[in-house]
Amino acid sequence: KDQVSIPGKSILGNNSFGNYKIRMTGVAKDGQSISKESFVSLQKADESKKSIGYRFSILFEFDQSKSIASYENFLIKTVSPYITNHSTVVIHGHTDAIGEEPYNQKLSEERAKSVQMILEKNLKGQVNRNVKFEAYGFGESEAFAPFGNTLPEERFYNRCVIIDIFPTNE
Repeated sequence: KDQVSIPGKSILGNNSFGNYKIRMTGVAKDGQSISKESFVSLQKADESKKSIGYRFSILFEFDQSKSIASYENFLIKTVSPYITNHSTVVIHGHTDAIGEEPYNQKLSEERAKSVQMILEKNLKGQVNRNVKFEAYGFGESEAFAPFGNTLPEERFYNRCVIIDIFPTNE
């Protein structure tokens, strides 16, 4: 479930488009080397078609996957109105580094799913929504953690879910 994001500009440079061969190499849990190749075509986005997105976040209590009631109210009254027809909603769940990694991975996924369920329930029955939800759990992954995990304050803020809303220009 590792994900890497590389800005297209760093690959394209000054070119407006290009075709590329991608080779991904990794090591499986059993120590075996894995390599896969794929091809991708990239094209610079039309700057005039860029859409504005919105970002919200909520915190969770230690070892909890259910948000506190005030955050549920925040999701319904503040976040939901930004989810317009045909929006894409990307939800990222996180945890601190306390506990076992597999447990934290599952907890982060449960946090993301619980936020998705609250938002979907609130949008249910509204006409022509066609909203696309993507929910991911990143556990305690340092690569995706919003903060470090050294100080108690950092760990507190890593017990969160981040919600990105990308409305369409339709």
